[in-house]
Amino acid sequence: MALIFGYGSLLSPASAARTLQRPVCHSELCCGVLHGFVRSWTAATRITLCIDGELCCHQALFLDLTPRSGSSCNGVCLEVTDSELKALDVRERGYERRQVEVEYDGRCTRAWTYLMPGTAKQSQGIIAACYIDLIEEALQHYSEAFTSHFWESTLPSDAVIVRGEYVFADSEQNQAAGRPRVPGSPQR
Repeated sequence: MALIFGYGSLLSPASAARTLQRPVCHSELCCGVLHGFVRSWTAATRITLCIDGELCCHQALFLDLTPRSGSSCNGVCLEVTDSELKALDVRERGYERRQVEVEYDGRCTRAWTYLMPGTAKQSQGIIAACYIDLIEEALQHYSEAFTSHFWESTLPSDAVIVRGEYVFADSEQNQAAGRPRVPGSPQR
């Protein structure tokens, strides 16, 4: 078994379950803190977005981790099997899987997390509103203190937030993330 530290869409049991291909209960997601990092909107990837029936290709920004001395960000820890870890590797394509020390369950322990390599970080693109909606819905199941720390440890972005459903341009990543097919998008 491996321990994963999730800090964005993996806060949602439903989102995690789509990739892991098994039910994930909220009780399996244990709160943890990663010191020396903040969340940032610096993970860029190509998506196809359906806006009012029109398909548009965009570079979209997703949450990432950025080193920052003296800071910390919260997230969740989840135990996964080796095969589930491989499925997460596909879902998080473009990110680098890295071992970190997470404060979790009253102790520090090693866990895997995903972050963009420094040279790949970008801040230009749009943010898909449905990604923010997923995170905000997930945060409703955590304490007020957890939610406050989440937003306080997330750097703001000047990116435009765009409504519409999306799929990743990478079909394997799209399948691993369990993204529904956008109406009118090509079969992959």
